Amino acid sequence: EGAVSLSRCTVLGPTYTHQLSASECILDDVATVEDAQAGCVRFTAYASGSTLHQPFRSVQIAPGSPLFRTRDFNQPEYVRLRDDADTFILAPGTATNCCSGGSSFQETILEGAQNGSEMGVYCLAQVPLKRRGLALKFEEYAPIGQLPVWIDAD
Repeated sequence: EGAVSLSRCTVLGPTYTHQLSASECILDDVATVEDAQAGCVRFTAYASGSTLHQPFRSVQIAPGSPLFRTRDFNQPEYVRLRDDADTFILAPGTATNCCSGGSSFQETILEGAQNGSEMGVYCLAQVPLKRRGLALKFEEYAPIGQLPVWIDAD
């Protein structure tokens, strides 16, 4: 009978809730919502077969997709998104959302949060935003003809 509200979470395994509101989350397995006419799901990656209320600017993945570097809780990269996580989106490409008024958006998990960061628990780390900012600064101040070599050290 309760309502579940998730924000910037990564949920592994199936879920069953009465009402669900999710923003900037990754629902790794099938999410069953008893009252599918209530709640709000936005900027979320959800598993196919889920019963959700009109996902807004969300992407669909296969249940248990290999999105993460590791699922082993003992590892420092636990549920950290892989660099190729977007390749696991079902039917990738530019899509039109039923609630977006006909405007299109690029389906992505790595930059799919509302602020352009990644979906899920590492949303507040804002890695894509920092990387984009560094690239712009380098482009502005670097000598002509020099290109950066990006090495992720996480």
